[in-house]
Amino acid sequence: MRELEKMGFEVGDFGWAGYDNFYAEGGFDISAEHGDAYKYIDYYGEFRGGYPYISEEIQQMAEDYGYILEWYNAGVLQASPDY
Repeated sequence: MRELEKMGFEVGDFGWAGYDNFYAEGGFDISAEHGDAYKYIDYYGEFRGGYPYISEEIQQMAEDYGYILEWYNAGVLQASPDY
C-alpha cells in the first residue's frame, strides 16, 4: 500500500468489500478515480483501445507482494492476498 500511496494512489478500506472478511484478511481498495490513477489503471480503457487496463508496473507490484487484482467497479480496484 505504501508504494501505491507514494505513486499518488488513494488506497485503503473504502467499504466496498466483496465479502465480509476481505479487509481483515489483508485486502484493500485502490481508487481508480484519484489523482493520476488513470495513467496506471483505467476500467474503460478510454486511452487504450476500450478495454480495462492495469499497467504492467502495478500488476508486477501486486505479484511481487503476493496479491491479485480485481475490479470491484469502474472506480475501485481491489487487491487481495493470493493464498
